[in-house]
Amino acid sequence: MATNADVAAMLLREAAGIFRTIAGGDTESDQRKEEFAVVYERAADLLERDPTGEVAKD
Repeated sequence: MATNADVAAMLLREAAGIFRTIAGGDTESDQRKEEFAVVYERAADLLERDPTGEVAKD
């Protein structure tokens, strides 16, 4: 059975894919969508590696 963290990571990766799919037209907008995709993928990585970990404040 999948955990809540597993499902959240999967949804974040799907969202990253959506941002990449809707890109294609405006270079500035496409760059921003890619940035969002990368952030979502990093959040998914954090969830998968340490589901109950805390985010360090910078």
